[in-house]
Amino acid sequence: RQPVHLQPGPNVLRAEVREARIRLLFRDRDTGRLVGATVYRDGAYQGSVRRGDGLFVIENLRPVWHEIRVVKHGYGPRWLKIFASPESPVRTVVLTPTEPLWFEVRDDQGRPVPWIKASITDETGHDIAWVGTTWKRAKPEEGLHGFNLPPGTFDVVVYDRADRWWKGRITAPVPGGRKEIVLRKE
Repeated sequence: RQPVHLQPGPNVLRAEVREARIRLLFRDRDTGRLVGATVYRDGAYQGSVRRGDGLFVIENLRPVWHEIRVVKHGYGPRWLKIFASPESPVRTVVLTPTEPLWFEVRDDQGRPVPWIKASITDETGHDIAWVGTTWKRAKPEEGLHGFNLPPGTFDVVVYDRADRWWKGRITAPVPGGRKEIVLRKE
């Protein structure tokens, strides 16, 4: 028998190192601890924060940069770019409570628009609210469509079933919590 010596090349399998991790500690900006946030890594669901101290650990990762997205109802979403490592430090992630913003959507005749689709993105281009695949119904008789937005500036596109639309930039919070939008055909 002769020993086999492997040379680097296309037929050699390489073991993938998966010993890194990311440790996150979630906090509410105003009250401290935060439980119930949903965590995504590189677009894939990782779970929800369940521990009372707000700690969330993602293990068995490759030691590379990962994009982390965190969402929780009533809070603005967060995006982080974190390098996973075996001795990953605990990173504190502070979520900011959102304030309701009501869009008072009317057509060019002043009538309330009961059904809309909308896209709301932040200044970095991340989706904050996306109601683009299903129609969103207004509160009865009021033509009001509610969204929870963190403080900041957002690009907004709203359109209805009659192909009327509105596009603009909104800075939240909006005084009085309402923004009037008039949809027009172009």
